[in-house]
Amino acid sequence: MHGFIDHFETGKEAACLNELYHGKLLYRDAIPYFGPANTYIQALSMSLFGKNLSVLRGFFHFGTIFTLLIGYFIALSLCKRRVFAYAAALFLIV
Repeated sequence: MHGFIDHFETGKEAACLNELYHGKLLYRDAIPYFGPANTYIQALSMSLFGKNLSVLRGFFHFGTIFTLLIGYFIALSLCKRRVFAYAAALFLIV
């Protein structure tokens, strides 16, 4: 993997992905922080778009935006008035 490693954001996941790419197994040789599904989805996205740290950061940003949109649509469906849905969106963003 190439690029600047931010140890607080990508360093933990990059270390586990690096072990996975070198043929080691999860939970025997490398311990993932967020479970095997997240690690394998990250490895799949890096296999598709390139083994670069910018792909991993893009994966994190896409996941954040997707989670905010899902939270907004859940709040919109639960709240009958749009004012409460906008307040929930503001709460999710902040």
